[in-house]
Amino acid sequence: MYIISNYIVTNMQHKGKMTKSKRVMVSFTEKQWELIKKLKGEFGDSDSDIVRSIVMAWLSEKSFVSDTVKNREINNT
Repeated sequence: MYIISNYIVTNMQHKGKMTKSKRVMVSFTEKQWELIKKLKGEFGDSDSDIVRSIVMAWLSEKSFVSDTVKNREINNT
């Protein structure tokens, strides 16, 4: 089992802007971690970049990202 980080709200810079971010504790089995490490360079350079990219790719694949944007546009009109 590997721990990536603790749950904490921090400020971080994203695309030149300061934004709030949340850190979340995540645990993986050794086999899961081996798979994640194989994605280094493809999905990011740091462990957090890789895990973040995997989560965002999964959300996109399941249409959560596009559905959220569509719902936001409908609610703002």
